[in-house]
Amino acid sequence: MKSLDIFCVAEVAIDHIADAGSITDNASSTLLHSVKRYYGGMGGNFSAVASIFGVKVGILAAIGRDDPDSIDYKKYLENRNIDTDYLLQEEWSSISKCFIFNEKEKQRLFFYPGTATQHTEKYMKYAMNLAEEVKSEALYAAFTDFELNKFYLSRGNARIKAYAPAHNTHRHSRKDFSECLEHTDVLFVNENEAAIMENIMEKNIFEIADDFGIGVVARTMGKDGCEIIIDGKPTAITACRINRMLDPSGAGDAFAGAFMANYIKGGDAINSAKIASATASFIVEERGCQTGIPSIDALQERIKRNYGDIILKE
Repeated sequence: MKSLDIFCVAEVAIDHIADAGSITDNASSTLLHSVKRYYGGMGGNFSAVASIFGVKVGILAAIGRDDPDSIDYKKYLENRNIDTDYLLQEEWSSISKCFIFNEKEKQRLFFYPGTATQHTEKYMKYAMNLAEEVKSEALYAAFTDFELNKFYLSRGNARIKAYAPAHNTHRHSRKDFSECLEHTDVLFVNENEAAIMENIMEKNIFEIADDFGIGVVARTMGKDGCEIIIDGKPTAITACRINRMLDPSGAGDAFAGAFMANYIKGGDAINSAKIASATASFIVEERGCQTGIPSIDALQERIKRNYGDIILKE
């Protein structure tokens, strides 16, 4: 059995990010000012950020065998000292793809899960067979597939289990959420996802956390910072001052990656959230979910400028 600090079960993807002249809901075409390819996916973004803090991260996701994008992405992850032994590479597997269209602060996102959609049964069998092979301090579950999230949250061999429903929040029923949340120690949601969850569960986020015994809820709110709820008590954390807002894509994944990497070292959720907020502030300054990942020195300086003396633990 392999031991990891964090085992991330979530997709890696190739992001195609475009600047749109105008995003509308009508049937007319939209002029794109630019289109560029980036490394992305919730699992890839989370792992790439968590790895800068010196933790041992492994990732479970599907990629292609002969696809140049998949081969390049795997090498990139390995160069970041991420364990890629659990990346599925078969003739029938393929990497996920995400298409993101930005117009100022407005964004439209379309996600294609690839293998999880094309070969669901095969992928489920592969992923589920790994549950007993990995022991980790923390598990981060953010799969597109609800059943895989539920399986790993209930069966994964980890001391701390974190869950991020993300862009699938609106697809879940009350039963779906309940089956995941009963095994969740740390919940990551943005303000929109929290509102959707509250509507589905017919309870506010404090009641949800209390009902399921969730020790920490991180509710991110973009330029308004974040709120950390620990055992029912909220703490507001202001957002870091940034140099520019260019692309919000991946900021939530970066927050989660930085938070978990630091939380498992010291267990201080407030300081971990401040470090995570500072980390995410670099991401929005660049195009692409991983382009702006900071150096530790640059991050330490921004943390000090915004939150005071918080020392990053080795």
